[in-house]
Amino acid sequence: MAACVLTAAMGLVAAVGLSGSCASGPSSIPAARSVTDEWNAAAKPADASLSAGAAVSIGEETSTPQAAPVAVMEGGGGVKREPFVDLLIRFHGPALLEELAVTTCAQQELERRGLAVRDEDVELEYQTLLADMTNPLHAVTGAAPDRREAQRVLEAVLAERNIPLAQFRLGVRRQAMLRKLIERETTVSDEEVERDLRARRGERVQVRHIQVATPAQAETVLRELRGGAAFADVAGKFSGNAATAARGGLLEPFSRDDERVPAILREAAFNLPAGEVSAPLRVGHWYHVLTLEGRLPALEAPDAATLEDVRRRLTRMKQDEALPRLYRRMLEEANIVVLDPALKDAYDAWRLRPAG
Repeated sequence: MAACVLTAAMGLVAAVGLSGSCASGPSSIPAARSVTDEWNAAAKPADASLSAGAAVSIGEETSTPQAAPVAVMEGGGGVKREPFVDLLIRFHGPALLEELAVTTCAQQELERRGLAVRDEDVELEYQTLLADMTNPLHAVTGAAPDRREAQRVLEAVLAERNIPLAQFRLGVRRQAMLRKLIERETTVSDEEVERDLRARRGERVQVRHIQVATPAQAETVLRELRGGAAFADVAGKFSGNAATAARGGLLEPFSRDDERVPAILREAAFNLPAGEVSAPLRVGHWYHVLTLEGRLPALEAPDAATLEDVRRRLTRMKQDEALPRLYRRMLEEANIVVLDPALKDAYDAWRLRPAG
């Protein structure tokens, strides 16, 4: 992969070009864009879809007057753009700089290889992310996430982590770009498919679950169950998982080694006596309460559609494991020269932060 050269000057996030065969000279380096423009790139309202409107163009010029205030106050005075942008650079600039560097280098590498990320690729990345956030068990519920609920969860998570929508949109498109770069080199052998099937199709458990957002809600659920309420009724009343709440929290049967189900839930389910209720179990942003309905024997040989589904799932899992490595490699290969003093100080400190 060709080296990616990035320069950050005063008031600018990045101007990125590729050396070697990927660039024909200075004209291949796009004009820089201000940090404010990138920060506010997603101006349209959020919805549960992300396609062409989410594209990031780093090469656009900004016409925003740098001396204009960004806000005024009723009692007089205002917040000037220069100190406002300076604080953005110091507090958020290093992370955004790295993200923009990798995004731009990935785009140029795609162009060098004659590849393109389609709107459908970005949409799939977005919907998969929403499904993971809204319903960690979507692989064994067989239902797409409720779009309104998914959007609500997304907005809550972004607010909790102080992530602007513009930065989130950059991340989703970048993820789709990186996945496209490794798409053709990701293979799954017949042996891997068979091994996965053996793990998933052994003895299975039939489980009901109730998914809630907070420990307090989980305690409410347990109080209802201790009071004699039927688990299916409590799931229908309290569970935040719309796909399973409608059927009393019932999940598809799964085996002890079925990696579609989080390990903490598998372990709890296989250790529960039939009819017992688990303590609340945290998975991502959710808490789950389980009950074991019973155990089922191993499945028969799979059909062709099941085999293909397993191959697709394993391919995506391999890509998910490879994406962070590709991100780090592209970042290491980028030659980032920071000219803005405030951003340079912040970025130097950022690079020395402890791992994790």
